Amino acid sequence: MTGKQEQMTKSDGRSRIGILSGLVFTALLAVVRVIEGSGLPDADAPTATVARYWTEHRSDQMTVAVLATLAAVALVWFGGELRNRLANAEGGHGRLAALTFGGVVLSAVGMLGTTTLEYAAADSAGHVPATVTQALSVLQADTFILIAPGFAVFGIAAGLAVLRTGVLSRGLGWLSLAAGILWLTPGQFVAIFLSVAFVTIASIAIYRADSPARLAHRPFTQPA
Repeated sequence: MTGKQEQMTKSDGRSRIGILSGLVFTALLAVVRVIEGSGLPDADAPTATVARYWTEHRSDQMTVAVLATLAAVALVWFGGELRNRLANAEGGHGRLAALTFGGVVLSAVGMLGTTTLEYAAADSAGHVPATVTQALSVLQADTFILIAPGFAVFGIAAGLAVLRTGVLSRGLGWLSLAAGILWLTPGQFVAIFLSVAFVTIASIAIYRADSPARLAHRPFTQPA
């Protein structure tokens, strides 16, 4: 192996670790789900009920907001690693790879909007009028509209890229495509599980595909 090949192999090895950020994203969301449960107030919940909930669950919800923020960061890192692999497989201008990463960034921005409102509602509960807490809670409950477009673009673009290039299994391509389409429908509750499943499985598949043995035997192409 030449020095240039060795350098590129080491770089690929570091990238192999980076793709595991998808598993970090999944793990953080799992912890968020356990802490948060299913007790968040609905958008039309009475003011007194909403104010009491956020006051009684202040610490838990602030923790959830911080963990979900970290999950958004991990998602962007995963998106960058995935974009690199899709672009290499797609060739040319990598249009679908670019759209995939754009969708990831848009998704993360939506998540950060949600976590900001959640943190604000929990942190201020009991220190501001109940109507203020209710307003923040209503905004937090309806922030799916911030998250859905990004995950839709991410899922559809990544799914099409996988199906066209074969960089991952066709099953993963269809999974991502289905998730992206469902994000544009009332089936968003199902879509989020499909999106998380895609990120998780894709992380593992790419990590295994980029094993040291395979990297060492990967054909080296001299850059033009």
